[in-house]
Amino acid sequence: MGETGAVPAGAAAAAAVAALTLGVLPTLPAGRLARDARWGAAVRAAWAADPEIRALPRRGAELAVTELPYEHAGVRLHGLLVCHDAGAAPRRAPGVILAHTGAGPRDLFLLWRASALAARGHVVLVADLFGDEDGAAWDAPFSRARMDELRADRALLGDRLGAALSMLRADERVDGARCAALGWCLGGRAALDLARRGADLRAAVSFHGVLDALPDELLAPHVRARVLVCDGDLDPLQSDGGRAAMREQLRRAGADFEVVTYGRAAHGFTCPAQRLNDADGFDFEPMAAARAWEGARTFLRDALDPDGDGAPAVGVGHN
Repeated sequence: MGETGAVPAGAAAAAAVAALTLGVLPTLPAGRLARDARWGAAVRAAWAADPEIRALPRRGAELAVTELPYEHAGVRLHGLLVCHDAGAAPRRAPGVILAHTGAGPRDLFLLWRASALAARGHVVLVADLFGDEDGAAWDAPFSRARMDELRADRALLGDRLGAALSMLRADERVDGARCAALGWCLGGRAALDLARRGADLRAAVSFHGVLDALPDELLAPHVRARVLVCDGDLDPLQSDGGRAAMREQLRRAGADFEVVTYGRAAHGFTCPAQRLNDADGFDFEPMAAARAWEGARTFLRDALDPDGDGAPAVGVGHN
């Protein structure tokens, strides 16, 4: 049984974790948000223990998650906007789009990461690359069909994430000149593709994204975004050739980029629930996950708020 925004029925451990997180986690959207109850409980526990999230009540603030539907090429997409509700903001905030794995946009792990970024004063949009309103991508046939489509059409993959960036920039609370894209797995490839196509981004970060060359006809003469790649040394989805091709394209486009490879890290190493994944080549690596996230936070701070004068909170003003 997949976990939804409510406590999963018949799962005592997950129910206990959910009870502990009351007042810490925001109200979650409806639909399936995890592979199953154990998967959801693992992510909820990590989320509730996150010191940035736990600090929110002490600041008198809450996180708000809002459905944000939009369209691209005739496909209705279902984004989730995550903001930090702390009253009026002194200035417009940086905007960050998050691009999902093959599990789709309805993912507790992504909502956790969005909440952590919102707690730092960003307005965050969990993008939808699939057209998945209720977590259907947790079922393999749905996910596989949409992943195959986006793998076969790299222009579509970048355009789909670009549509989310346009939606985020349209929000009056967002400083459109200070935007970033982060992605995991398929989403990591999408974030790198968007950057290599010359999108107006301050930063692009890939966590265990599939690394390869973008078709040359899509490659921009100059990459404007600073690029951070967090790669697992044991990731079976990567190849030395793919890594080298990505590096060469970034060099050719004059990109400011960093590639960090973590030893002992397999595919999906950033997500605590991956320790429950029996598939070969997938696992959680806590030290690599912590270092990658801390590195990404520093990278985003330097790219989005280099003067260090950004407001610590963002007003949302919506229900």
